[in-house]
Amino acid sequence: MNIADVLSGRAKLEGIQWLLLSATTRRALRGQLRALLSAPATLGPCRLRRTRLRPGRKLMAYYDARVHMEGTEGYRVRPIAVTWTVDGEADGRQGREEVAEMQAEALRQGVAAPFQQLTAELPEWSMHVQVSPLDARFPQLVRLLDPRYVRDMLAGARA
Repeated sequence: MNIADVLSGRAKLEGIQWLLLSATTRRALRGQLRALLSAPATLGPCRLRRTRLRPGRKLMAYYDARVHMEGTEGYRVRPIAVTWTVDGEADGRQGREEVAEMQAEALRQGVAAPFQQLTAELPEWSMHVQVSPLDARFPQLVRLLDPRYVRDMLAGARA
């Protein structure tokens, strides 16, 4: 089984299940997520929530990644979007500069924590990973997760 067959749709359901559920793929994804985390945060279970295949183009998978922060009980849940694309043409590459700006803003505002980066590429798997609040289709999301911004926005609306 290979990624090109899965993305083309030739591998059918069996191929999609292989790409999403195989131990090898999950190890690769978990390795990428661990690399994005800052110490001492640790990655817990990742639950697959939803998938979408566009045959011949891409497979998108959405996960809830549980992250444990030292000194806290339980896990925090962070939505993760993973995209596998034909020929490694990662979803949204045309907007890399905008994504870099959003990531920098998230880091500045403290809404990226416990992640030190919110995006990763794994070319050998044709895989692109994005961690919430990074979403090229919704750039305002980073600001809306900043309590200071929301407070100021609401105060301005009342005035």
